[in-house]
Amino acid sequence: MVATVEESSQYASFALSSTCEWGHILALLSLVLAIYALYLRYLHPYRDVPGPFLATISPFWKVRGALKGTFYKDITSGHERYGKILRIAPDEVSISDPEAIKQIYGHAAKFTKVLLIFFTTEIKTDFYTTWENQNNPSMFTYTDEIAHAAERRLVANAYSLTSLLQLETFVDQTILQFSRRLEDFSNSRTGIDMVFWLHAFAFDVVGELGFGKSFGFLASGSDVNAQMAYSKEWLRKRFAISMTPWFFPIFRSPLFAILSPAGQREKENETLRNEVCTR
Repeated sequence: MVATVEESSQYASFALSSTCEWGHILALLSLVLAIYALYLRYLHPYRDVPGPFLATISPFWKVRGALKGTFYKDITSGHERYGKILRIAPDEVSISDPEAIKQIYGHAAKFTKVLLIFFTTEIKTDFYTTWENQNNPSMFTYTDEIAHAAERRLVANAYSLTSLLQLETFVDQTILQFSRRLEDFSNSRTGIDMVFWLHAFAFDVVGELGFGKSFGFLASGSDVNAQMAYSKEWLRKRFAISMTPWFFPIFRSPLFAILSPAGQREKENETLRNEVCTR
C-alpha cells in the first residue's frame, strides 16, 4: 500500500512538472507573439500607414474578408475611412488613387511582383503560386514581367481581331440560345435570376470556345453537376489561402486531404485538372 501511494505521488509530481513546463512554453510563446505584434504595429517600416488594427499585426484581416466574401467591401470602406493608402496586412498596402494606376501598372512601370525588398534582394510574392497547377506558371501567375511578356507574345495571335472573328460564330450560337431563353421568360412574364443566367451564358461560351461544346447550362436551365457552386466555393477558399501562402503546402498535403473535406476536394480537383492538361 505504501508503494502504491509513493507511485501515485511520483506520477502526480511528474504530471504537475509537465503541466508547468507546458505552461512556461505557452507563456514564452505568448510573450514572443506579443513582442512581434508590438513591432509590427509600432516599429515596422509601414507603421505610419493607416489601417485597421488587426491588419497591422496579422494577415487575418484579409483572410476574414476573403472567407466572408466581403473583402472588396472591406477595402472600399477602409479607403473611405483611412485615405488613399491603406495598410491591409503587416507588409502590404492598398492604393486607391487614379493617378497611381499608370505608374504602378503601366507597361513602362518596371514594377515586379514582390513581397518585400531587403537591401538589394527581392523576395517574390507567393500569392500567385497558390493559383498554379502543379507548380507550372501561367499567364496569370508569372511574377517576372519579362517572362510574362515572352509568354504573352506566344498567345498574342490567338487574341488578334482575325482570330476572334473566326470564333464569333460559336459565340453567336450561344447568344441566340440565350436570347430565346429570355424571350420565353418574357412571354410567360416569369421572374428570373439574371445572375444565374448570365453565369450560364458565360460557362457555355467557354465550353464552346475551349472544348468545342457547351456545358449545357442554358439548355438545362440548371447548375450542371453543381459546377457553378463548386467554382464559387473553390475561388473563395483559394482566395483566402492566397492571403496566407505559407499555408498552401499544408492545404495540398495528403494528410490535410484525409483530415479535411476541403483538402479532399482540392486533391480531387487537382487530379481532374491534370487529366484535362494531358489531353
